[in-house]
Amino acid sequence: MITRNFRAVLAFVVAVSLASLAMGTDEQLRWELQKARPEGLEAQVLASTMEKDGPATRLKIVLDYEHGTNPKYPLGWPGCTLKYPDGLDVSGYTTLEGWVYVSIGDAEAQGQQQGAVAGQTLPLPEPAMKLGLRFKGAEKGLDIPIKARLNTWVKNTISLKQPGAGGALEMAYFYVAESWYKAAGFESGQEINFYFSGFKFTNP
Repeated sequence: MITRNFRAVLAFVVAVSLASLAMGTDEQLRWELQKARPEGLEAQVLASTMEKDGPATRLKIVLDYEHGTNPKYPLGWPGCTLKYPDGLDVSGYTTLEGWVYVSIGDAEAQGQQQGAVAGQTLPLPEPAMKLGLRFKGAEKGLDIPIKARLNTWVKNTISLKQPGAGGALEMAYFYVAESWYKAAGFESGQEINFYFSGFKFTNP
């Protein structure tokens, strides 16, 4: 009886330990922008009241066709970076997924989470944004067009089963090229907001 009870207790302890380990791993690799502490480049990273799969993070970009960080390239690449100097091991995952919402102007201040922002008729350029992923040891990284529509949450599912992906992630970079927006007819000084929610590594 003692042996049987001991085995039952031991099995329970092992099961709880494994569950805790799995939860810890999932929490570590839940790639929320808030936890990764993104750094804005010619853009602002802000808290947001918007949400889809959890609270959203807002990336505010004000187009500026005259005053780029590099004077030789006034049309820049504003966005935000997420850096992992020691590498974030994502070798056990096959997919990165998350939701993206785009508004012209501040969707929250205008109460425009649904419906078009007043006065905005221009379509977004294609692509409206890209995500660059850089992995340790890879000669080339990935530059992936982000699917996006105005005033609508759009889910993005990115495969990590492609050349240049997998292993330890060193950097991720959400960015736009101001040249895309100028060519699409957007004026310098126009504010564009991207909202990100629920980005995480998964095995669908």
